Formats: sequence, C-alpha cells, structure tokens
Amino acid sequence: MTIDEKGEFVTLPLGRLLSFAKSTLNFRKICFAIILLASLVVVFPKQVFGTPLSSNKWSISESFSNAITSLYGVNCSSDYFCIAVGVDKVGNGVSMSTSNGGATWTMGELPSSVESLNKIFCLGSTFCLAVGLSKSYSPLIISSYDRGTTWTIGSIPSQVSSLSDLNCAMSSFCMAVGNASGNVGLAIQSIDGGAKWTIDTLPSGITHLSGVSCVSSTTCDVVGYSFDGTSNIGMELNTENGGNFWKVGSVPSEVYSLSSVSCVNSSFCMAVGTEYTTYPATGIALLSVDGGANWTLDFSPSAIYNLNDVDCVSVTFCEAVGNGIASFFGSTGGAAAETTDGGNTWQLDPLTPSTSDLYGISCLTTTFCMATGSYFPFDSSSGIVVSKATTYATWQNDKLGSTLEQVTSVSCSSINFCIAFGGGNSGYISPAISTNGGSSWTVESTTQSADSIGKISCASSTFCMAVGSYTNALIQYAADMVTTNGGMSWVLTSTYSSSNQLAPLPSVTSNLADVSCAGISSCVAVGADTSGSPLAISTTNGGGSSWSIGVMPSGVTHLYGVYCASSTFCMAVGSGSGNTGLALSTTDGGLTWSIDSVPSSVSSLSNISCANSSFCVAVGSTNIGGAVAVSTSDGGANWTLDTVPSGVSSLSEISCATSTFCVAVGGTSAISTSDGGVTWVSDSLPTQVGSLSGLSCVSTTMCVSVGSGNTSVLGSLILEIGPLVSGVSPNNGPSLGGSTVDIHGSGFSGATSVNFGSSPGSNVNVVSDNEITATSPPGVGSVDIEVVGPNGSSPISSLDTYTYVSYSPISPNRVCDTRPVGIGTSSNQCNTLGNHTLSNYETLSVQVAGNGYPVPSNATSVVLNVTATNETSSGYLTVFPSGQSQPIASNLNFKASDTVANLVEVGVGSNGDISIFNFSQSADVIVDVEGYSAPTATSSGTGLMVPLFPYRVCDTRPVGSGIASNPCNTAPNKTLASGGKLDVNVSSANVPSDATAVIANITVTNTASNGYLTAWQGPSTTSPPIASNLNFGAGDTIANRVIVPLNVQTGDFTLYVFGSTADVIVDVNGYITGSSATLGTVFNPMSPTRICDSRVANGADIVANQCDTNGNTTLGPNSSEVISIPASTQVPSDATALVLNVTTTNTTTPGFLSIYPTPSNPPIASDLNWSQGETRANLVVVKLGANNTITIYNLSGSADLIIDLEGWYS
Repeated sequence: MTIDEKGEFVTLPLGRLLSFAKSTLNFRKICFAIILLASLVVVFPKQVFGTPLSSNKWSISESFSNAITSLYGVNCSSDYFCIAVGVDKVGNGVSMSTSNGGATWTMGELPSSVESLNKIFCLGSTFCLAVGLSKSYSPLIISSYDRGTTWTIGSIPSQVSSLSDLNCAMSSFCMAVGNASGNVGLAIQSIDGGAKWTIDTLPSGITHLSGVSCVSSTTCDVVGYSFDGTSNIGMELNTENGGNFWKVGSVPSEVYSLSSVSCVNSSFCMAVGTEYTTYPATGIALLSVDGGANWTLDFSPSAIYNLNDVDCVSVTFCEAVGNGIASFFGSTGGAAAETTDGGNTWQLDPLTPSTSDLYGISCLTTTFCMATGSYFPFDSSSGIVVSKATTYATWQNDKLGSTLEQVTSVSCSSINFCIAFGGGNSGYISPAISTNGGSSWTVESTTQSADSIGKISCASSTFCMAVGSYTNALIQYAADMVTTNGGMSWVLTSTYSSSNQLAPLPSVTSNLADVSCAGISSCVAVGADTSGSPLAISTTNGGGSSWSIGVMPSGVTHLYGVYCASSTFCMAVGSGSGNTGLALSTTDGGLTWSIDSVPSSVSSLSNISCANSSFCVAVGSTNIGGAVAVSTSDGGANWTLDTVPSGVSSLSEISCATSTFCVAVGGTSAISTSDGGVTWVSDSLPTQVGSLSGLSCVSTTMCVSVGSGNTSVLGSLILEIGPLVSGVSPNNGPSLGGSTVDIHGSGFSGATSVNFGSSPGSNVNVVSDNEITATSPPGVGSVDIEVVGPNGSSPISSLDTYTYVSYSPISPNRVCDTRPVGIGTSSNQCNTLGNHTLSNYETLSVQVAGNGYPVPSNATSVVLNVTATNETSSGYLTVFPSGQSQPIASNLNFKASDTVANLVEVGVGSNGDISIFNFSQSADVIVDVEGYSAPTATSSGTGLMVPLFPYRVCDTRPVGSGIASNPCNTAPNKTLASGGKLDVNVSSANVPSDATAVIANITVTNTASNGYLTAWQGPSTTSPPIASNLNFGAGDTIANRVIVPLNVQTGDFTLYVFGSTADVIVDVNGYITGSSATLGTVFNPMSPTRICDSRVANGADIVANQCDTNGNTTLGPNSSEVISIPASTQVPSDATALVLNVTTTNTTTPGFLSIYPTPSNPPIASDLNWSQGETRANLVVVKLGANNTITIYNLSGSADLIIDLEGWYS
C-alpha cells in the first residue's frame, strides 16, 4: 500500500509501488513501503480465479505457494490458454501459462533482468506482450512468440519512467501507457510486434495513464488521472488516427482516478476506477457510447473500494474486478462485478472466501473469465472450479426383497432386462433378475456361487459375466460366474482347482475388480495378480473357459474399472505411482495396453464407461479428496476435467447410454449430464439411500442403480428422467421473436410447454417423443430452452442454447494479408508469426473475433470480403468455421495471376477463428471484415435482414441500349475515373430511411486497366478505408456482393474506384433494419453444402444431384432452372432467404446470371458476370419463393452451375 494525495491508503501492484517509491518517496518512506510489502508477501499466496459466469460464482482455479507474492495481470486467447504475470518472493518477475482453462499452470522463462510484470496482452494463440520493471527499477516491455514459453526485451524510449498497461489491435500496432520522467502521463506505440517503441504526443496536464484499449490500428482509448496540485481528477483520452492526435474525453468531476478501460468497438467503451465524493472511496464504472467523447457514471456500489481492471466481450457483457471495502481495512475483500445489459445494471459476484485483492481480469466469452490477485490464508491449498447445480432428475426406490442383505452390482442389456448381485441371507451371493426395467425383481437361489461379486456385465438378455472372489479352506481365490440363460443358472470358475471345480482363470490372478463384455465371445476383466501388480485378462471363447493375460505398461499400480466399446477397443482406469490417476486403452481386445494422459489433479479413477470407441467418461477422486469426472472424445488421447456439482464428495460408478447422456453415482450422490460432460447436475435421491455401488444405463430414459439403504436393504433405484434436449434448430433468431424452432431430444411425450429462458414459447407442437416445435418469444442474449413435461423439466446444458442475435455492419477492417510486409502491406497476423503465402492444400486459421479484433468474441457469424492474388495456378479457396471439418464446397475460384474477391458469410469457429483452405500451387489471401452477427442486448428491430426482389438503383453507363436514365448516369454523375467517388442512394429500392445497411450486388465493367473498388458508409467527402470489395483487370466485367453500412445522415453509401476508369452497376436485394422495424430475420450459418452441380456426375467429386439428373443439365442461353432446397439441409419452412455461393464454369460466351424467387419474371439485375471460358463465383443472398425454391436465369451461351448453400435467414 501507499498513501495518496488525500492521505488515504491505496493498494498498488509491486511494480507500480517500486516505481512510485523510486520517483516520489524519500528514503524513510521507501523503507516503510518495502517493509510493509515484505510482511504482505509472507502471508498472501498468489491466486488465479476461473468462473463459469452463467452461475455468477467465482471459484479458485489455482492457488500457488508463498514463493509467488502476487499476480497482477492475466490475458486469455482461447477458452483454454491463458497467461498470468506478477512477482515472486525474492523479487523476480514471473509468467505462467495454462492450456486447460486454469486447471494446471506452467512457469515461463523470463529474462533474468525482469523484476516484476504488471500487465500482459496476448493476440491470437502465440503472440504476447507484457510490461513491468527491470532489476534496476527501469520500465520494460517483453514479447513472446511461443505462448509465453520464452520472452525478449523490447527497446523503449529513455524518457519512460513507468508502464502500467498495454494493448494491441494487431501485432503490427500496439500501444502502452504509463509515466514519463517528472510525473507526466505517457503513451508509446510499436508497429513491429513490440521490438521498438516510439512516444505519442499527448495533451498537457496528464499526470498518469494506467489503462489502454485499442479496437483497430487507428482507434484507441487511454485512461488515468491528472493532479491539479490538491487532488486527482480522472482523465480519458481517445485517438482516431493511430495516436497522431489525441482528444480529451468528458469525464464526470467526481471521478478521482481511472485504472482500466475496455472498448468493444469504436463507440462502446467501459472504464473503471475510484471516486472520492464519499468516505471511504468507492469503485466506479464509466460508460461511453461515442468512442470516449462523453462518459456517464454507470456503477458505484458502496461495497467496492476500488476497481482495478475491466474487460468487455460485447456491448452487453463486461466484468470488473478490484478490492472491497473490507480489503482496504486489512481483511478479506476482493471484489468482482458484472453487467449483462451494457452497463444499465451491475451485480456483485460472490467470491471464494479469503480473496484479498483482484488486479487483473480477462474474459473470452460471457461464460469464461480468468482473474488474478492475491490470497489471504496462511496455507497454500488450492480449490477447484464448481458451478451451480440444477436438479432435474428423480429416482424411485424398488426393494429387491428380504432375501438379499446387500446389493453391490447391476448390469442391464436392454430397457427391460437387468441382473443385480447381492449377499443373500442363505450365505451365498445371489443374482436378482428384472425383466421389466427394474420395477420388480426375482431372486434366484444358487448353491454354486462366489463369496462376493464386484461387478457384472451383460452383453445380452441371456449372456452375463460377473467377477469377484471364491473362498476355499480359508484361502481366497479370484472367481467369475457366467450365465447363458438370463441368470437362471450360473457356472462358477476360479483359480482354485479341484475334482469338481474347473480352473480356467490364470493361476497368477489374485482378484478381479471389474469386467466388461462387448459380446458373448469377448470379455475383459481387470484386477491384481498374486504379487499385487495390476492385471488385465481377456477371453474370446464365449464363456470364459480360457483367458489371456494382457501386457501392462510400467507405472501402473492399480486397476479398478474397465469398459469395452467393441471386441477390440477397451479402456481401463486406476492409479499409478505417485498418487496419479491413470487411464489405459487397448485396440486388440486386451492383449496389449498403453497409458493415456489424464489431468494431473486426478489421483485415482475407479470406473469408466464408453458410448463408443471415441467417447468415454471416467470417475474417481482428486488430489485433495474431492470427486472428479473426466471425459475424452478421441479414444483417450486427450482428457478433459469436467465440472462436478458442489457437494459431491464421492463418485464410484459411471454409465453412459450415449455420447451425450451419462449418469454417475457414489455414496449418497447421483449426477447426470446430457451434453457429454460439459454440464453435470445433481439428481434427487430418496432419503433411504445409504450408499450407491452399482449403476447401469441402457438409454436416455432408463437407468438402474443398486446399493444399500440407511435403515434397511435399499435394493434398486430407477431413474425417472424428464425431457432431455439434444439439439435446437435454428439455434439463433431475431430479438423480436416469431421464429419456428425445432427441438430434438427425448422424453417429449406429454410435454406441456417450452420456455425460452424465463419466457414461454407459443404454438407448441409435440411431433414425437423425440421432437417438438415452438415459436420463439421476444428476448435478448443467449437463453436455455426448457421443455416441461409430466416427469419434470429438461436440464440446462450446452445443447439447448438459443441466442437472440442481430447484425452489425462495420466499416471494412483488414484482419489478414499474407503478402509480405512492404509498400501497402502492413505487418499483421497473416504475414508474421510463421504465417505466409498459402501453399497447396494448406489451411490458414484467421482470428476475426475477440480482444483486439473488430468483432466481439461472442459473435455467431461474420461477413468477410476474401481476395485471392498472386496465384501460381488455377484453383479455389474454401472458407469455413475453425474447428469444423472442411466441407466439399468452394467460395472463390481463380486462375493463375488472377486477383479476384468474393463476399463470404461464415460462422465463427473455435477461438474466434475462421479457416481458409487453398487448392492451388500457391496464393496470397486478403481478408476484410465487413460486419458480424452477435447476441442482442435489447429487444428491438435493429440488425435484422429483410430480403427484397432485386432492384437496380445505379448504372453509370450512358443512357441507351437498354440502359435507362438513373441517378448514376445523369449530371453530375457518370463513368468513374481513377480515384473517383460516388454516393449511391438506395431509397428507390424500398429501403426504409432508418435502415443500417443494404445487401447489394456491385458490378464493374468497361475497365481500362487493373484496379479495385471499395464500398463504405461514406460520405464521399471522407477517405475510404484500407480495404477492397472488388478487384478487376482491363476489360473485365465482374461482380461481387456487399453488405455495406449506410450513412446515418444521408441513407447513402459510397463507392471508390482506384487504378482505372470504370462503370459501376448496383442492384439492391435486401437491407438491414433499424430500430423501427417490427419484422426481420437473422442469419443461420451452416457448414457449406453443395445442393447443385450441373456437370455430369462421375462418381468422384461430382455426385448425382438435382442439377445433373431428371433432365437438368448445363444451362443454355435464355433459359432458367428452378432450384429446390433438399430436406437434408434442414432449412426450416419459415426461412425467408438463402445465402448461396454460386459458381459458373464451362462458359461458352460472355454472360450473366440473375437469381430470384420463384415464380417471377427475371429482374433487371444480375448476380454473376463472366467472360468466355471463365470459372467465376459470387455470393448470393436471395429471397425464397414458392415451395422453398429459387430460379436461376442465364442470358447467353451455356454454362454449368455449382451452388453451395452456406446458410439461411429466418
């Protein structure tokens, strides 16, 4: 802590404290500060927090030993990768990274001269910058290009005395803020990835700058304070030209200081800090919706003393962290608050007890944030992340009868047939059989039985195998029991040999803990041998009359569970040396085994279940004694630590009916997941349950568990499962509601209602037990769809999310250019960090959303203009969401040395990325972002799409030869010269005055040389952005679709032509609504699907389809073809428009296509133009006609058609 100008104590990070002490305190004050700090480091271990924000509950992700004093900054570039920075006990800077969302952390290698680090910023998945102090207490900036593993010190001006924060719009534009000598606020920038920094010129009177946020290479906001001789005054500065000129924003007078700022776009920014109008001081949040020009006081809770950092992922969701009033007075009191409505309201989030201070926050989405700070307790124990549990399933108790004293295991081969084993009062282990799904049981008496049964596995309603132990003459032997008649009679075999006892089990077998049978001739059992070593044995002869011993890898100490998904693929779980959980897999039926890697926090795994050879879930315990569940979707190669509901201390059994539905039990707990382990919820158990020890699920509607009661024999429990939602289509819609939503899952029979969050849907129609439809009500943001039926309500999961979205057009923003850095090409993510010109079959991931990018991290789709150039052969590009399989489709076709562009509407993939696949020898790629769809903050008509019949609003060609007089060919407008601009009015196409953007097809023709065209909101008195929409050569006639924002004053948009004279033609076929709209649709992206290819099917890349069969072939001159939408694409019946990528090839003459709703006459408009022999593609947004069909008209020559469906509007 230090003392501010008011005589108040203020908590400062170490780096800021040392800098402050060096520049402003005398020797005595320096000693005081360091002594106080030294006492703090002993007792405050560092802590990192992670939270699923949907529960508003923060939990400790990791707390470290006292060797690390505190962590001051954190930044996350994906849901799994984060880096935190700070200082250790002996005064060395530290950086540590996690690639699993905070479950485990790895220390990075910093230069030895680093004393401490205050803030960090990461762009993409590899590039990071951090600011702090050197050992000589000089400011420094370090950069990393390998995810924080190694760091390099950058060169900063000598005038810099301290640095507080930094931010990058791209790797070629970064900004850092702090102080210059003499207590003067300072901003520096780098255009080479942090290697060299230069000073910006700021307005006078700025004392200190503490926060910076840049949304582009031109637009940044910085915050801090000035000191007028008696008191601090909060300050904000903003620039729109990359730091060449800064303007001072209007901040409320009660603001004492501002510590951090986060901007989502060039308009929306949130800043946090402290105000001093009351005592003690309180934390505040300020909101600006005009790019920092004006700020309003948004949040000032009395419980928060100071807010240190803020991060906004959208114009609705922000999270801020700092210190509570209690922490100021020396007690616990870290603080966190969030807003989900753009700052209109804030709510305090509950934190784990003993949280002392929070300094840094980084949010990727509305459901994942990571914060750093300090921890108050005197120990170094760490917690685990938990989420709020939702109870949705109930169990009913069915007793097995008085003849059984305990029940240990159960297996069901169908929804009717189950067998359970328990201890009988006759002294023998007895099987109980149910043929009605556990409703009633029959206990079979047996005189030839094991003494105890651990587990049972039934491959059919006749064949089951159980394993356990058998005692003879006080000696215990491993044993198995087999039935081939549904449990009516059993054959016991063991390692004991006598005249009436076969001994097929290997003699080294000591005990068997579990067995799994994939079929009547394929079983694997695990346990231990006579030396206590782990053992796995397998049989393939249907009955277990002979067994083979599997080869175990070293390092395995115990095996407790096994599951076989097929006769060859099995997984086993247990523990290894050093108290570590282990998972093993076999692909040869158990003959050889290999160890798979599970999270390090797992100490032991007791049971496993697999839905198939890819998806498995295992349960066990953690290093600190809690219950744990881990899942894999790649056959054990990688495991994910699932979030177990709070209060669950033990899990011993797991059973998965499908790759999404699993149930786990242990002790007096039962939990369920309906989304493959992403979300687990606690189930309600009868009060008689004492302990559950066996479980079997055969479907999403039938599970049976057995165990013991707390006062009597419990018998079996049958899980009565309510509705389960496994999919929603479409999964987004307009905030006005009115969309028909198709919901898939199970247990829908008898459903009475469907809720979208807290609002009921209308027109509910139960199609079947597995399908239900409903009309969405008005709403905002993301909500969970809940189906209510007679057995309860469906649980919340990641599979039931429905998002209200709207479209936001933006001025074109270049995010990728693979051409080498040089004249006209700046450094960016696609020509640095190992990226380069694309080679053949290469796929490039391009980040378009998230911190530092023009699109918020919660965006569902983006509109891009993608350009290919410098090609060395003919080829094509395919654009698709990252993380998905590459589709059989194309977006852009080219020939060698071509420069060609096309508009792309594509869903945002993992980590905010899209992927671009190149099929050519090599090609450079340029990507400009033109807009995005994202969750809405308010229920309004803004940002919806209304399709129109194509209408020509502009044609600069001279009047005559079918070209009518129009605003673009009458004075003063005409053919555009190089450098010429043209304002285009769209009102004649029935576009309303408050529309925010139009969808148009722009064609250039009569070109004299190479050049390009740019469309933006204008007006023509302003400069165009660094972006292009359409590229052309001499004599070209070429078109491209645009979704271009309209000027808010004029309702026009502006065209700019460079490099050549050119005529321009504009056809409007849709618009994006303003706030007055009462109807509209939103884009639903899908993996591109080919629905038409008129080329002759050859059984390879061209398959039979509607365009090369049933009399349809190459499209001839002056002819049209009706295209229907296949049912397999799942385009809903209420869809209003399609998004298509249409390609023509094998063209015999120059020509064009017009695409329009059926049935109509061809409009005076075009969608695609080509020259003879060309292969050309263009994006088409077309209104749907009768029976979900469209019509394509070809004017001249013949051409083959290829149509890829990329999504729809509904």
